Amino acid sequence: MINLGNIDGRQIYFNQYNGLFSSINIPLNITFENGVLIEKRELSKYDISEISFTIAPSLSCNCNCYYCFELNKGGLMTTQISKDISDYIIEKSISSSVIHIHWFGGEPLMKFDSIKLISLKIIDFSKKNSKELRFHLTTNGLLLKKYYKELQSVNISSLQVTFDGPSHIHNRIRNNSFEQIINAINIIDENCLILIRCNVAKSWIKEIPFLIDELSASLKRKNVEIYLHFLYEEMESEWIKEFAYFEIEMIDYIFNKNLIYSFNYKPKLLPCSAHRFNSLMIDCNGNLKKCDHEFGKNTSYGTIYTGVTDLIGFKKWLSYSIDSNSKCRKCQIFSICQGYCISKLLNGACPPRKYNYKAYLKRAYMHKPINESLEYNQNCKI
Repeated sequence: MINLGNIDGRQIYFNQYNGLFSSINIPLNITFENGVLIEKRELSKYDISEISFTIAPSLSCNCNCYYCFELNKGGLMTTQISKDISDYIIEKSISSSVIHIHWFGGEPLMKFDSIKLISLKIIDFSKKNSKELRFHLTTNGLLLKKYYKELQSVNISSLQVTFDGPSHIHNRIRNNSFEQIINAINIIDENCLILIRCNVAKSWIKEIPFLIDELSASLKRKNVEIYLHFLYEEMESEWIKEFAYFEIEMIDYIFNKNLIYSFNYKPKLLPCSAHRFNSLMIDCNGNLKKCDHEFGKNTSYGTIYTGVTDLIGFKKWLSYSIDSNSKCRKCQIFSICQGYCISKLLNGACPPRKYNYKAYLKRAYMHKPINESLEYNQNCKI
């Protein structure tokens, strides 16, 4: 248990293995030595009850952000490949009760016809076979106003847009789109959760409060959550520490502006979905990948037509284990992090949560939903 200290007159603890807050210190009996964590992790890798597909219908983009890892290499999904991807997803999802679809890019809305074609076929399949279906969209927001009315018809329940600093910086990087994106957010159906990612770069970190001011003044809808994220291209230890402390300041600032911060602190068994057998990335040409950072690169483990052919490369994602890393095993946030992003870990970098976890968890507790009962959490076991 992580002792968060006194909050509102109560001693509060965080159970890092079930993700719940408690006012009593529940003894934890989970260790690496007894194999419980390792066993659960291995089972989760091959769990087929859920299946997820991250699909890039377009590797082209109508922005040209200087830091983008995809370098705008281009490529648009054809109608035939859209149909074939639909068939592939249906075939692979027969044994799963929950299907996750994440639209990614490039800019996915540049091929909304492919999104619609695939979505409608999967929706029909899910209804006929009693599958739970969840759609998420990551977009730069430039085409949201054009397609906002149709998002509901393709079951988009959440979407993410990104701002690169306040309007005068964002507009320089992203085609004068700040006001256009705000206007689009405000007219999207309230049932759709909007996640706003605020990128924080070394060059504009001091400008972020001005971005929060603009969002506070401009956003007219309720179902919006905000979070801060550093640029991966700037990921090195000292900067991540600075970002971590800055994030806490901004969480307080965001709540003081009557906005909601999107907390992410629940324990997990794997660093990311790439380490799950039932998680695949599909690009606009039908190539199969394991990590979204492989979009726009030549890496491929097969296609929707051949299935996985590079078994050695594919299995590397499933066989990687963080348990041999003594540095991670001793870390108090291991259950939240699980080694973070493997490619970043190999460079010796840890995530911001390592440096701000107590302050972060305190604020997560203070701003938890009203129906999340502390008394209920006291009775939860590992």
